[in-house]
Amino acid sequence: MVNVEIKWNNFFGIRIDDLPGLGKSLTQQGWSNNNPFINYSDTHSAGSYNLNIVDDLLRSEKHGFSSPYQILFDYRGLSSFGSWGKVIVNGEYSFPLELSAHKKRAIEIFERKGWLKKKNNPAPRVKAFTQIDGLPQITIEQACYYDQVGSNLTIDMRLSEPIIIGTKKIETLRHWDMAQANLTHQLPDFELSKFANTIGVAIALTTTDSVGKKRLIKRYRGKKVAVYRDMWHLPFSFALYFDKEANNKSELDVNELIRFDLPHEFAEEMGLELNDFGPIKPIAFCRDLARGGKPQFFLEMESKLSFKELSNKAHDKTGEYKGKCQLFDHPPTQQISPELAAAIILLDDASV
Repeated sequence: MVNVEIKWNNFFGIRIDDLPGLGKSLTQQGWSNNNPFINYSDTHSAGSYNLNIVDDLLRSEKHGFSSPYQILFDYRGLSSFGSWGKVIVNGEYSFPLELSAHKKRAIEIFERKGWLKKKNNPAPRVKAFTQIDGLPQITIEQACYYDQVGSNLTIDMRLSEPIIIGTKKIETLRHWDMAQANLTHQLPDFELSKFANTIGVAIALTTTDSVGKKRLIKRYRGKKVAVYRDMWHLPFSFALYFDKEANNKSELDVNELIRFDLPHEFAEEMGLELNDFGPIKPIAFCRDLARGGKPQFFLEMESKLSFKELSNKAHDKTGEYKGKCQLFDHPPTQQISPELAAAIILLDDASV
């Protein structure tokens, strides 16, 4: 691929030159990096980890934008999904002692802003990742949601006091995780990273429009959320819950790990029943570069309901969204989250 010089707007990654006539509206409404906790710009992620936006990040030339994700495992090439891969449960996560003051400060800020409604739920942390016999093998350990608040979710928040590692004066967690792994401008592998790296699940809900075309559904995020405030987003996305004592297994399938929490989250965030949708299909297992390589599963569920029926029936019990679900339109007329952009790129044939 021939690299060309591209001028990028300083938000998560829509290339203004590729969207004729929309540059002004996207510049005005798009992400302006006024979030002190996470910089969502794909240029920031690429620069931090010495990556090329065109070659190394999720990108769609068809749609004209990138998203700060990298694929670890692509399920789209599999002909069947008998297994989604193996999960090995192994121990508990120990949050870095040197970040404890930052974690306490971050939790206090999030509580004050009303962003911790789900409290300190147990969560699976990815400790290691590999592929065995053409499928993922993921080693997890028990962590908690507040561990994520104190690391991945405040990765670009300036530390109250710099941390000195060798000759380096570290002022943000993004640089700290690289420095503690003895890396410069390189994303640490899961084995080297000291972040919480708890698993997120993003489910692309699709439906058929009035002319029979497959479309992706979007929903607007409100202000009382820590991630993707005031952005169009996937209508169903959550931090995975996992209690290893309640699960009581040392090994399980990836499918089983996700389905353990799925019905509860679906009822909470969508107000719908799982039987309103067809089988859940895995799309990809990725790392979210904006959040320091946080692991993220992308899945798809196709509605059995018409879009009108789905929109009327859906409601949000969490208060994280506002307004009704809508069909994704391209080019976007308002800012969209990096996660929604990633789903669009991964699905490719849906939504437009």
